Amino acid sequence: MKTRQDLETALAALAASDQLPPAPDVVPDALISEFVGQADSLRAGWKPAPIALAAAACLLAALLLLAPQPAPPPARQPAFVPIPYVAPLAPYERPQVVRMDIPMMALMAAGLEVHTNDAGGHVTADVLIGQDGRALAIRLIPGPISDTNRRYQE
Repeated sequence: MKTRQDLETALAALAASDQLPPAPDVVPDALISEFVGQADSLRAGWKPAPIALAAAACLLAALLLLAPQPAPPPARQPAFVPIPYVAPLAPYERPQVVRMDIPMMALMAAGLEVHTNDAGGHVTADVLIGQDGRALAIRLIPGPISDTNRRYQE
């Protein structure tokens, strides 16, 4: 069995055999001038080819022309108009929107201001309905007023 001193001696010998020779303190001038000369020749010889520049310009132009254009903003729909004399939506309620045809007379009876010559017609509207089934607000959909008689004859 080896002692601690024997192990230290063996490790010191191993470390001494594994060392590299020391680097010189001064790098020879010939070596430095060789590196500088090669770097200068590389810099002086590099010139972009005109074909490569033209190809890069065409690629850039194609990317600019084919880039996606922003979509136009969606058409604004009119806001919902609350139906008069109806209790507002409770915070816990989950309303839903239903599109339906509504008689003009029902709009007038609900207290909405309607300007039309055809009080017997129907209009298409989105109706905001609460969980309990009551209509809370209405949004009229632009379009012609349909004739009541024609609707029920078809």
